[in-house]
This record gives sequence, structure tokens and C-alpha cells, in this order.
Amino acid sequence: MKIEYFDADVSTVFQELAGTLLNYASAVALLLLIWAGIYFMYSAGNPEAQKRAKNMVSYIILGLVIVVLSFAMIKAAEKIMV
Repeated sequence: MKIEYFDADVSTVFQELAGTLLNYASAVALLLLIWAGIYFMYSAGNPEAQKRAKNMVSYIILGLVIVVLSFAMIKAAEKIMV
């Protein structure tokens, strides 16, 4: 099936879109990890602030894992469909 405006297959469009979103998600995760690290450094021994920074890192990594797994699912579905 061809898309008139893209002049490409639907699967190619989804591949490009998924790759682009994965790149943006990785960049955002990196920036958030840096922010969490700075927050941890400025916690100055405050246990609650340190716990919050550690939780931020955990959630960022979990979110990145979910994004990567969704990308893998798209790739797997593409291989099954073709």
C-alpha cells in the first residue's frame, strides 16, 4: 500500500517514525538523567532529596526501557507482517 504524500510504504513510514521517536526519547532521557544527577548532587545530604533523585533515575530508566521495548515490538510486528 502506497501513501500518496510520502511516496513510501506504510511500514517504511512507521519505521522512520519509530526510529525518530526513539532518538528523541533517548535524548530526553539523557537530559533528564543529567538533571536528576544535578538534583542528587545539590541534595547536600538531605535523605528525602536523595531518595527523590534516585526515584527520578529509576523512573527515567523504566521509561526508556518501555520505549525501547515498544520499538522492538514494532520491529517484530513488521517482520511478522512481511
